[in-house]
Amino acid sequence: MIRATIARKTWRAAVFPAAIVLAATLAPGSASATGAESAPTMLASTRAGSATAATTSCRDVELIGARGSGEKPQGRESYATAPDKGLGNEVYTSWQTALGGLRYLYSVRETTVQYPALGVEYLYPHSGWASRVKTWMAGVATGKKAVIAELAATAAKCKGTRFVLIGYSQGAEVMHQVLSSLAKNTTLLGRIAYVELVADPDRAPGQGIVLAGTASAKASGIDTWSRNSAKQAAFPIPVAIRRNFSW
Repeated sequence: MIRATIARKTWRAAVFPAAIVLAATLAPGSASATGAESAPTMLASTRAGSATAATTSCRDVELIGARGSGEKPQGRESYATAPDKGLGNEVYTSWQTALGGLRYLYSVRETTVQYPALGVEYLYPHSGWASRVKTWMAGVATGKKAVIAELAATAAKCKGTRFVLIGYSQGAEVMHQVLSSLAKNTTLLGRIAYVELVADPDRAPGQGIVLAGTASAKASGIDTWSRNSAKQAAFPIPVAIRRNFSW
């Protein structure tokens, strides 16, 4: 199932049933008796697109979360000491309030995407704007590569693990482009149980996903709007991941 959420005030009230949805999509597996939760894994920032193996044990569920623009950590700040486990407030809150109960049913691993997540103020200066946009999008590409590498590595090693992808703002753009890049990989897409894109810059109307919040169903994200202006195609959501559910 994939949900696109926009208005912060509305989506927090609407996401609770997501735990029921995800639980229904997870086949009975090797959940531990205590529903043990591991410490967050970090997708390595030292080499773009690679991942660190923080644990050798397989879990029933792996959350992969991408923080939003400007959220900590930034620059050389440590992920280990960052607020909200480096997931960012929106992703962490969504995970805890909507899906946190899964840890009592399944073993869970939380994985933090390490990518620049530059703040929007980086784009403000008019001088060198094109170069700044290029740097910004390179950061998104770094996050996308890291997520795809983590999905592939875990899926190959842990045959029963299902994935939850949550991204906010620029992090939602990362996750949106991950899904678009996996369009032909139906096997890996089939391992993704739930996706939540909060304030997605790549949102486009007519993609067959479940919408929440107050934005019009015809609304586009800022990057989709920019691509439309430049007559560039939007990033499509694969049909295989469009699992309709409403509440």
